[in-house]
Amino acid sequence: TIAVLVLFGPASAGFTYCTTFFFSDASFCNFFVIATNFLIGLGGPIVVYVLRLFLDAKLDRVAKIIEWSLRWIPSFNMGKSLFFICNISTFELLAGHPLTVWSPEIMRYEAFFLGLESVMYIVLAIMLDRWSNNPSILQKWDSFRNLFSTQS
Repeated sequence: TIAVLVLFGPASAGFTYCTTFFFSDASFCNFFVIATNFLIGLGGPIVVYVLRLFLDAKLDRVAKIIEWSLRWIPSFNMGKSLFFICNISTFELLAGHPLTVWSPEIMRYEAFFLGLESVMYIVLAIMLDRWSNNPSILQKWDSFRNLFSTQS
């Protein structure tokens, strides 16, 4: 639990800083980051948990696809780790053998990804910050961002 909480800080800070480059309005970016992290960090683990409870191979596959798709978002990793640690006894019943918090079903991959994201997102944030001072890259980025802008 402590490992996840320690790794979540730098991973989340780097991820949030990288996200700010997609927005021109700071208040909308703040709302987007808070709402997205809340929905993915709370909803993602609950959806995966419910899909695993049905003991169906197809639903288990869907749960794994959702897990691997959302592992790149730090709030999902923290939410899933804490939620699955709290429900470890349920997973022991489903697996039929004792599990630890470091079992792959509980939080091994999430802790690994948080560690990876702690480095990766901070390095990416530094690179984005350096690129944002380069006029040619900034001009290309602004034209790309304007493709998705709703302002006229």
